[in-house]
Amino acid sequence: MDILAGGVIVNISIISLFNQIGGFIGKLNQFSLSKQIFYNAISFSTYAVPQYFLELSSIAIVVDEKPSSLLLREYSDELEIFFKSAESFPPVLWISVENPFEEERLEEKILSVSELGCQGFIVASTRVVEFIELKYQVTEKAVQRQRDKYFIFLLDDQDGLITEEILHNDAIKIFPSHLIVRRSKEIDGFELITQKFVSNHDNEEGIILGYLQENKSAIVDFFPDKLKNMQGKDIPSATLTYPPYMIIDNVPPGQGNVDEFETNELKTLYMDGTEAIMMFEFSRLRNFTMKMKRFEHDCWGELYENGSSDGLLGSIYQKEVDFAVGCLSMWYYHEMEYSFTIAQSSVRFLVPGAQILPPSLTPTLPFSWKVWIAIFLTVILDVVIYYFIEKKVLKTPGHTARTTFGLVALRISSIYLQQATPETSRWSSVRLLLATFILSSLVVVNSYSGGLASVLTVPKYEDSIDTNQQFADSDVKWGAPSDAWIYQIVGAEEPMYKTIVKNFEIKSYDEFQKLSFSRTYGFAIERLNYGEYAFGSYITEPSMSYFDMTKEDIYFLWTCLIPVPGWPLMDYFNKHVQEVLQHGLWDYWERRITEKYFNVKVQLGMHQLSAGYRDNPGITSLKVDHISGPLFLLAVGLALATIVFFCELAWHSLKKHQSMAELN
Repeated sequence: MDILAGGVIVNISIISLFNQIGGFIGKLNQFSLSKQIFYNAISFSTYAVPQYFLELSSIAIVVDEKPSSLLLREYSDELEIFFKSAESFPPVLWISVENPFEEERLEEKILSVSELGCQGFIVASTRVVEFIELKYQVTEKAVQRQRDKYFIFLLDDQDGLITEEILHNDAIKIFPSHLIVRRSKEIDGFELITQKFVSNHDNEEGIILGYLQENKSAIVDFFPDKLKNMQGKDIPSATLTYPPYMIIDNVPPGQGNVDEFETNELKTLYMDGTEAIMMFEFSRLRNFTMKMKRFEHDCWGELYENGSSDGLLGSIYQKEVDFAVGCLSMWYYHEMEYSFTIAQSSVRFLVPGAQILPPSLTPTLPFSWKVWIAIFLTVILDVVIYYFIEKKVLKTPGHTARTTFGLVALRISSIYLQQATPETSRWSSVRLLLATFILSSLVVVNSYSGGLASVLTVPKYEDSIDTNQQFADSDVKWGAPSDAWIYQIVGAEEPMYKTIVKNFEIKSYDEFQKLSFSRTYGFAIERLNYGEYAFGSYITEPSMSYFDMTKEDIYFLWTCLIPVPGWPLMDYFNKHVQEVLQHGLWDYWERRITEKYFNVKVQLGMHQLSAGYRDNPGITSLKVDHISGPLFLLAVGLALATIVFFCELAWHSLKKHQSMAELN
């Protein structure tokens, strides 16, 4: 077999492990135990194996390299004997505690077996307390996030000091499924002890599960489920207000529904929201009491490179509380532990709404700028061709008229303006050319007339911002109350994301409310798991007409609960999340909470914007505004003609004076 006496893997039967436990306990006749205790130990092993350890993929055994007592040596020797005689199957990992003791070396060994997915441990060492503390530290460092399920501590503890030290150690709180085996001072046998753990009274004291003694059965529940009913035990937790996930406010004592963290007064907080309801249901199922630490609105906080932290994330990172909720996501994946995902949260933008184009542009609206360029180039080409044909015709005998490029341009333009055509020529080429001009102008003019009629009666808008790329290209500033809104994209390398992050701003709610009427600012909103929208109170019903909504999500994330590493309730909570989602409870809670805490008319407006709807006056009667564009062109034409007229007068007057001066 391969032995991990310092880190090497062994393949041994778990059943053999427990048969060993029975074997070495049975050999303790030198400690005045009868052979009946041996049989009780065998009963202990054969009962415990199928119920607990066979569900594990592997276990680890921790023994001293040089046992300091005869009992610890018996533990170590008999474990080794039974493992060598085993034939199969699950892997067993051995950890040898060296002498002299090196804490860093033991931590490395514990980390190595934890990374291999080991969830069960049997410890027969004088360094059992150090093992528990190091295992707690390794739980934070390990990449593997599996729960540690079972611990058996085989002690040589005549005076009970080691047992008390284990039971009152802070690290044992994340390992509730543990069993302490030690010689009893009161009877001729061994005690099976575990920490009470549940309730708020004497929960660090030990309770005796049973005995291994003569003529008495050892069939007991060796690892009772302490998490099934926690008997009202206080669980410190933290959250903040972020509708619809969590709404929490201070209320007079006794009028709330949850206790505040580190206060003696009861029910001083009122908590509501989708995640709040889910946590209330979970606490009811497991019968524990949440002691909630309340943070200010949008105060998620950050983890910094120097190891410091703040806000809601800081409270869990510094282990001030056991878990935190409040629209949290996997922002610091390698530094924290996360539950199963609860709900999808997608982020979109409210952008300045496309406005109706000004009336002065009415004459240009029937065609796009590309069509106008094509028409302009066509007219220029027509003028050039007609000019050269005219020049050739005028050179023939019998033609004495003169022509200029400007005169030809005026003639061709008159065709497209539906004016009289130039005089008929006897040349077939000229007549064919003019016929072509007339036919093309007929199509262009009729198309323009139809488009103009539509523009004059139905409003036409600017190009809207529909995609994230268009939003980035517009260079519009946008904001949200916390920088948590850009955690997902702040490190992105794509130019689009860099521009969007650069334009992000954090302002107060009052400033945002003023900017919501400016038509120049954008806001981030959240599209919830089942299609509802979450938005800040600074977005009001009167301002909704100033916005459009992008058709794409800039990003999405999954909300989750963040516990301390190794939180023993994690598996139960993950199962609770799955049941909530499978039964459609989250959908019901989401719709109920959004109706309760968000403006229903604004919510309806959000759905209309997402569908591309905007207020439209429809077909209206013609007003002065509708013809202000042509009137504007007329005014410009009259002004230019007047200016040119006076310039011509001045020019002719100047020429006249020059001529008179020359005569004199």
